[in-house]
Amino acid sequence: MRHSSPQRLVFPLLHSLVFSFLLPPSHAWGRMNAAPEQTRLVRNASGQLVNMTVKFTCAGTMRTPQIERTIRNENPDVPVALVSRIPLQNGAMLLFNGIHVYGVFALAAMLLWQFALPKGTDWHVARGRIVSYGILPWFLPAAWVLELLSVFKDVKDFWAAPPLIDFRGQVSYIVPFGLHVVVSAFLAFYLFRKEWCGQGWALGLIYVEMVSLAWGLVVGMYMNIDMMRGGRGTFGMGELIWDNLVEGGHHAPEPAPFYQWIASILLIGTFWQFALDAFTLRVLVLVCRSSGGGGGKSHVSWVEQHKIGVLMLYAQGAFISGAFVTFVPYCVVFRGWPEWTCVDNVYIAIMFVIVFELPVIVHYRWIASFVYKVVWGG
Repeated sequence: MRHSSPQRLVFPLLHSLVFSFLLPPSHAWGRMNAAPEQTRLVRNASGQLVNMTVKFTCAGTMRTPQIERTIRNENPDVPVALVSRIPLQNGAMLLFNGIHVYGVFALAAMLLWQFALPKGTDWHVARGRIVSYGILPWFLPAAWVLELLSVFKDVKDFWAAPPLIDFRGQVSYIVPFGLHVVVSAFLAFYLFRKEWCGQGWALGLIYVEMVSLAWGLVVGMYMNIDMMRGGRGTFGMGELIWDNLVEGGHHAPEPAPFYQWIASILLIGTFWQFALDAFTLRVLVLVCRSSGGGGGKSHVSWVEQHKIGVLMLYAQGAFISGAFVTFVPYCVVFRGWPEWTCVDNVYIAIMFVIVFELPVIVHYRWIASFVYKVVWGG
């Protein structure tokens, strides 16, 4: 392995990031290459076992000839995920992955449409009803089914290609992320807007946010920090993908550096999620007070509640979508594309995420004033 551990690069990190953009690609990619190269016995295109260097993309996919054919969907026996191109042999996961991806496309299209067109019109309300009645009621449950399938998936099913963050990322980060998405959706479209969604639901959402905060603080922090240190991050439980993987009579090496870098960006996401959860909890409390006519200077109107809910819902989707789009192994999917398009640097995702977040960023003045009002009562 030729990588320093992330915890030793806290201060040099910014320096390395700056140089990765200023220096020529051949040098810059070597500065913070997150994907380890391992020498191992691999079956080539002819079916022979040969000793070769295996590369990993940042999506965790082993770059072997067989896997590359699968990623291009040239292997009829192993279907792949729609965006990440990770092989999914489990039929239920493949189904719910497709539902989730198409749901994200539909939801993003509708929200972007809403952002671009005039607000408060009958058409605006009608489009909102399409989202609240036509998309979210099936999209959110399907997303949680996919999450549960990912967490409890048989580890042997991952051996075709290690996943982006395996079950540890699903448990440490996606759980609070998913809980916050549900709360944001209720803030945006249901809470104190529908007759059935009143104080009782508000109290339930407050409890959900408290669980999300505690989960991120305890589970998320431990798992990601432990993985950054080179540990397993599993609370001493569960099997990891390389524990019993033997290739050509040799035990597969542990790809700890890869997961150290993945954990480093997940830890950043955990801190960001913690801030969002704390802010949303405060919003929920103020919304409850405001529904009874209280709140004072911190009174939150329905329009403000709806707007911040929609912005947070879109921001969460843009964050995760930008990361997944970054890690698609383009140089494998599209023959002839240069090697650098198979991103092996986790922090390149930040640039993609910023682009995906632009529809939210343009509202920065309103967001800043609302955050000030919620946090300091101004």
